[in-house]
Amino acid sequence: MIYRILLSDTGYYVGMAIEAFFAIAAIVLLILLLKYGLPEKKERPTKEKRVKSEPTTYALAYVAGGGTGDAPAVEYYTKGKKVVLKLNMFTTPVGKQFDGWYDGSKRYLPAHKYTMPGQSVTLTAQWKDIVKEEDKREAVKYNLCYVGGEGGGKGPAVEKYEKGEKITLKSNMYEIPEGKEFDGWSDGVRKYYAGNEFVMPEQNVTLTAQFKETVKKEVRDEVASTVVAESDGQKIVVEQPEQVDGGMTPDGRPIIVNVYNTKSNTEKTVEKEIIHEKEESEEGLEFADYTILQLYELLTEEQKRYFDKLKDAALAKPQAKLTVGKSFFNIKIGKRSILKLRIKRLITVGEYALENDILKDFKKQDPNKAGNAKIKVRPTLVAVTDESTLETALDMIDLVHKQILEG
Repeated sequence: MIYRILLSDTGYYVGMAIEAFFAIAAIVLLILLLKYGLPEKKERPTKEKRVKSEPTTYALAYVAGGGTGDAPAVEYYTKGKKVVLKLNMFTTPVGKQFDGWYDGSKRYLPAHKYTMPGQSVTLTAQWKDIVKEEDKREAVKYNLCYVGGEGGGKGPAVEKYEKGEKITLKSNMYEIPEGKEFDGWSDGVRKYYAGNEFVMPEQNVTLTAQFKETVKKEVRDEVASTVVAESDGQKIVVEQPEQVDGGMTPDGRPIIVNVYNTKSNTEKTVEKEIIHEKEESEEGLEFADYTILQLYELLTEEQKRYFDKLKDAALAKPQAKLTVGKSFFNIKIGKRSILKLRIKRLITVGEYALENDILKDFKKQDPNKAGNAKIKVRPTLVAVTDESTLETALDMIDLVHKQILEG
């Protein structure tokens, strides 16, 4: 007891008081415990354990394409994983050989390291035809040699071509003998003209220059037979044409060149015209007397397609009509030509009558109307040799059509 420890009387009483206080406090505490019970123990908040999430994986599958057999099990990889691609496990189709794997955008060879993208991938087996040994050999080429025949000088180097190749024959490069003129090339069987298309046979070919005597185109003074015509009140006497040998066409037909001599009744030469002379012919001498329809039949399939494409495009314009001349197709709207089609040197050529704004304004001016002047506009020509020039020729049709509508 506390008060027993204290020696003085005062200490005794103080100790008794303290002891009584603690006794009362204990009784009060006991009553509270009996009434309310012990206080609940507060648990300390625990730190949450971080669980590591599994990385996302994507499927990699192999399929047979045109092959047969069971595919391997689907594999799963994370993005960026480098995977060594499998060898072919499918049965190869007959006549084919394995040519790698295709992921939809690129082909990969087996054992290639493939980087896995962030998505599932299907690799499809690719197959290609087996190349036979005989197909691997280099294509056989044959010699094409030009020789001068009677002509002098050095010829070009020997050229080599495969069977079936199409070659445009060269112009003459040899010296022409005196009193003669170049008359094409001969392979010993046929004669060909410079610029003709030659198909290489399955053998070497030697083309020998051909020369013929120069034909003198003399205008006769005497008129054997005449045709009388009127011009400005004067009688014009026109003789029947003199026919001159013009050589042969590529298919072996003879060409006749007509030479006219026109005289007035005063014996003064009014006009001299040589029809289809080689230097003036736009189609070339061998095609001089051909009609547009005959020339069309001589075109390549590609040139026929160009010709038909232009004709159909022009005829598709409202109110367009077609007229056929000897050497042209003319497609008009009213009196205005929207397209005139010709064939020159076996090339489709479109003619377009276009006027610029300056010329149109000039034709509308009063002085020009008063003078009743007739101004002829030279046509714009487009030779159609490929898809690019075809597009240009088609655009020109639209341009002329727009000008016609505006006029």
